[in-house]
Amino acid sequence: MQPMPLPRARWVAPALLTLALAQGASAATINSVFTPLGGNSWTVDFTVLADGTPASLSGFTVFFPEADFSNLLVQGSPGSWDSLVAQPDTGIPAAGFFDSVMLNRSLGLTAGQSQGGFVVKFDYQGAAAPGSLQFEITDENFQLLASGQTAVVPEPATWAQLFGGLGLLALLARRRADGSRS
Repeated sequence: MQPMPLPRARWVAPALLTLALAQGASAATINSVFTPLGGNSWTVDFTVLADGTPASLSGFTVFFPEADFSNLLVQGSPGSWDSLVAQPDTGIPAAGFFDSVMLNRSLGLTAGQSQGGFVVKFDYQGAAAPGSLQFEITDENFQLLASGQTAVVPEPATWAQLFGGLGLLALLARRRADGSRS
């Protein structure tokens, strides 16, 4: 007798949970908030979140693919970090990058600590809004410790639109419920 296959709904949820847990085990997270400035000019604000793996996080690089990004410019960097950009080059082709290291790398971010204020201005030639970017985390000897994709966090105006829309839907649902009781 052959075993019956599990219904799809029974194995999809555990599979998704396993995948989410596996992806959550990264060395750190870099959140990115993109803000349009008009035309094809944008800024992105990075926040680095350390989870303790590695024990100390003191340097990272975020890559900007050459097909979509140009004119990278550091607009903000915390005083205890040294940041620079290298321009994307379609002639090579090579991704541009934003690189930042702590001036005193022995004082890196430890588990639960975060650092924001890394701001890069750029021109974007992509079709839709910019999305997740590849990053690498290095140690004090610039050895690769981890890599991943930035987590795109909606800008505050997007959150306001979302909550406004949800509030409007709640109001309409309440009016319909009140109208059906009369």
